[in-house]
Amino acid sequence: MINNMKKITLIAFFLMSLGALSQNLISNGDFESGLSEWLNLEGENNSKAKFSIDERNAKEGGALKVFIKSLGDNSWDIQSIAQVKLKKKKEYRLTFYAKARFPQSKFKAVVQNQEYMEKIFELSTKFEMYTWDFKTIEKVEEFKFQFFENGTYFIDEVSIEKI
Repeated sequence: MINNMKKITLIAFFLMSLGALSQNLISNGDFESGLSEWLNLEGENNSKAKFSIDERNAKEGGALKVFIKSLGDNSWDIQSIAQVKLKKKKEYRLTFYAKARFPQSKFKAVVQNQEYMEKIFELSTKFEMYTWDFKTIEKVEEFKFQFFENGTYFIDEVSIEKI
């Protein structure tokens, strides 16, 4: 009986240590603290958007809601930015849940310093999990969602972890 308890305890510590190795590098990726830790930009080139927290259209708790009133000239005229510390030449995985008011609405995830990497995501009207595995070329300090199509977007549970 004691040996079984030792084995169970050892397995529990092992599983907990595995979870500790993968740490979300995005602060407030679940939007439980509102819009804090996110810089939401609009207004360039006559772009207009409203950023808010929506609890009815969330995966859990609250979700970022972005309502695009009018687009600017560039995909970066409307964006949500989170500070993140990504090391150079390392592999990371972005995961998040998202949906849109209308099917096939698109936005993109961007990792950028001097080098630029992006992935465009096409959403459905139901929350789905999306992922993007990428390898940094250089040190990165910002992660961005950029909105280049009219519509309403809901984003929740944003996470970047080293893989």
